[in-house]
Amino acid sequence: MKKFTQTEINTAFISQKLTKLIGPVTVKSLFNGYGVFKNEHMFGIYQRKFFYIRATKEFAVLLLKLGATPCPYTSSSAAQYFHLPDEITQDDEKYRLYLNLSIAQVAYEKKRKKKKKQSQIRDLPNLSIKHERLLGRIGVRNVKEFKRRGPAKIFTQLKGIILIEGLGLYWKLVGALYLKHDSLLTREEKEEHLRLLNIALAQENYPQETL
Repeated sequence: MKKFTQTEINTAFISQKLTKLIGPVTVKSLFNGYGVFKNEHMFGIYQRKFFYIRATKEFAVLLLKLGATPCPYTSSSAAQYFHLPDEITQDDEKYRLYLNLSIAQVAYEKKRKKKKKQSQIRDLPNLSIKHERLLGRIGVRNVKEFKRRGPAKIFTQLKGIILIEGLGLYWKLVGALYLKHDSLLTREEKEEHLRLLNIALAQENYPQETL
């Protein structure tokens, strides 16, 4: 019969307690303790016999005012974790409230980071931080503006500030618009975007391009 360590017994107890309050949770081993998850959101950690919940910004300030103790074992650059006072953990309604606030904050921050990433030029196919900086020189600083101007106008404006040879950069921009590698552009797509490019080039008195 397997013998359980005191840490395993404690994490099992915490898991049961939390499940009773907020529904099923998952406990996963970390390099320096255990992480506690709800719907893939890590909102708590168990370290050295204490359970801490995650909090940042105003929520962290609130917990401190309520007497919560910051976890001394996490990096200052990482998320903050707090051990709640008995006044909260022994009151199911209060405890449930702060647990759910922690989970909601984690979910919100993950959604915000995902949205921010999707708005960055560097995260489009074919493009990197080098392209992001280059496009920033003509005022294209996010995906929304990239789509609004379109590859033809962007490429033409870039020709006004840097020396560009060939259409390699243009096809990278077109591929980014379609969210695919430029090598996967079809003949029809290239022909249509070459037509749009030549219209933009003509407006600025640049020579026409061909496939």
